[in-house]
Amino acid sequence: RHTRYPLVTGVQTCALPILLANSTLSLTELQGLKYKTIANGYGTGNLTWTVQDSGGQDNNGSDTLSQSLAITVAAVNDAPIASGSASLPAVLEDATNPAGDTVANLFSGNFNDTLDSGSIGGVAITANAATSTQGKWQWQASGSSSWTDIATSGLADSTALFLASTTKVRFLPNVVDWNGTPGSLTTRLVDNTAALTNGNSVNVSTNGGTTPYSTATVSLGTSVTPVNDAPVRTSSAPTAISVNEDSNNTTAISLGLSSLAYAVGGGSDESSQSILTYTLTGFPNFISVFKADGTTPVLAYSTLTLSELQEIGRAHV
Repeated sequence: RHTRYPLVTGVQTCALPILLANSTLSLTELQGLKYKTIANGYGTGNLTWTVQDSGGQDNNGSDTLSQSLAITVAAVNDAPIASGSASLPAVLEDATNPAGDTVANLFSGNFNDTLDSGSIGGVAITANAATSTQGKWQWQASGSSSWTDIATSGLADSTALFLASTTKVRFLPNVVDWNGTPGSLTTRLVDNTAALTNGNSVNVSTNGGTTPYSTATVSLGTSVTPVNDAPVRTSSAPTAISVNEDSNNTTAISLGLSSLAYAVGGGSDESSQSILTYTLTGFPNFISVFKADGTTPVLAYSTLTLSELQEIGRAHV
């Protein structure tokens, strides 16, 4: 009898690009088979083949032997793929308690881990470019009511700040009328296989490959929207007036406003503004108010110049 090796009947999990299932082989070819794994493929399966001799199957005989080789390709983690940049919605100038948003909401659009069907576990912050003049980046753990400043120095791949996906991030503007675009945060995205503690330092110098850290970085930026500030008085407050009834019923006398001075409020972005109007919005019903000539009455909601306001007088009813 002559033995033949005609059929490789099953190929699962492994890739044999030059050999198809049900190919007929010689023993030498069977013995020399090699395999390659498929990129990002894993699982457990069998390479199967049959061995057939030339004796036939007469009288209920058997001419075929079935064989198999178990093959297991173990899954390994694939680092998440990071792309683009992230943006925190703008906050208003002088905001004292902006809400912020969660890491998951801010970075989910930049995160891709479809190879492992993974999800975002958090971010590792490796740099903070905001200055003290601009304000502070801060984080808040889920369930907490307090915010923690994110350092502007000491952050790097080797000393990154890990924030979990449920942690909130916000930008708190400097209270001194600052607006514009603050320095951004630089982050590496972290998948949900990393067993890390929120708010702790983590070394992400080794990234990509089978690590839970993205090779590419994602920046998080925001902006502070300007808000006009009310004018400010730059002089001392006027002295309160206290006189007796009927003490001055005939001649209008000064209200003592001659030293009043005002300027536009806010920061340097408002320095080009000017004071537009001075409006007398009300006065008590037991006096009459006049301009500097002492005879021209001033009514409520009259618009005045600064000089007119400074020289305004009053007389008792």
